[in-house]
Amino acid sequence: MILIITCEEDIHPNGVIEELEALSIPYFRLNTEYLLRDYNIHVSIDNNESIFVIEHKTAGHKISNKDITAVWERRPMEPICLLDEGINPQIEEMMLKEAEDFLKYFRYSLNDLFWFGNPINERKGSSKIWQMQIANKVGFDIPTTVYSNDLSKTLKEFENQNIAIKPVTVDGIMGNDKEVVFYTKKIPYEEFRDTNEIGFRNNINHIESYTEKKYELRITYVKDEAFACKIDSQVKEKDKGRIDWREGYDHEISFTAIELPHEVDKKCKAFLQEVECNFGCFDIIVTQGDEYVFLECNLNGQWLWIEDATGLQISKKMAHVFSNEFEKKNSGVKC
Repeated sequence: MILIITCEEDIHPNGVIEELEALSIPYFRLNTEYLLRDYNIHVSIDNNESIFVIEHKTAGHKISNKDITAVWERRPMEPICLLDEGINPQIEEMMLKEAEDFLKYFRYSLNDLFWFGNPINERKGSSKIWQMQIANKVGFDIPTTVYSNDLSKTLKEFENQNIAIKPVTVDGIMGNDKEVVFYTKKIPYEEFRDTNEIGFRNNINHIESYTEKKYELRITYVKDEAFACKIDSQVKEKDKGRIDWREGYDHEISFTAIELPHEVDKKCKAFLQEVECNFGCFDIIVTQGDEYVFLECNLNGQWLWIEDATGLQISKKMAHVFSNEFEKKNSGVKC
């Protein structure tokens, strides 16, 4: 059985679940925000064995550790509600925190299974500092990358270069009753030289040498197969996808399926082997000289928009990987 650890609002599992049903592969979807409200959970560990059972209270379907053949973690949420109302708010907060921590421990206990989105490996592999080191190790070109609150050293590092400023992890903030999204910004050196030192020294600033683009690639890896998407960002204006292609969502930016060169495919696979993950979404720049420059790899990134825009069958591939894992552990017997 495939354990899918996710949340109710995430639509990415839906297409994969349809494919699993077509293949007659059993699955159990755990929407973690409703862990205490919707599920009965029992974990028992003694000197003889370790066993757990999770059962949906209303639907009745259940899963145990003896059933699981593979796990997919896809955007789980912390628990948000209890089954019973009227509990003291401080006690409720404590109970929800306990449930959140239980989820972490529970997921870690499944580490010996096949995973997409393994939380242990993904957390380590998501370090953008380590990613640059690994990308360089496996043969990718990388931009000069700095994390710093020392303005004078940073100015020397990028003297007379255009730079790209990015957040370390924060996607945005709320301001004036609306969300302000932090997109990558291209800054000429002359402008960067006038940066306010007080603001700079009170933040860990993520800065890269800016790489001029011919186009961009989003490459989604599902185990051993690449689904490559060309992003024609350079036909757009700078605030409509040219600098950060995500700004082009509302401006008809073009996404096209392409064949990936063998050398790039080899480097991406080597990268995933280094971080010990079976899934990854690579962001890569192709320069005017047809060089491939690594930017980052999201080890649990979104891909449904690629499938919708290009017809690449990512959901089907994921389902077939799960099917193979199920059949390996069940001698080909299906439900």
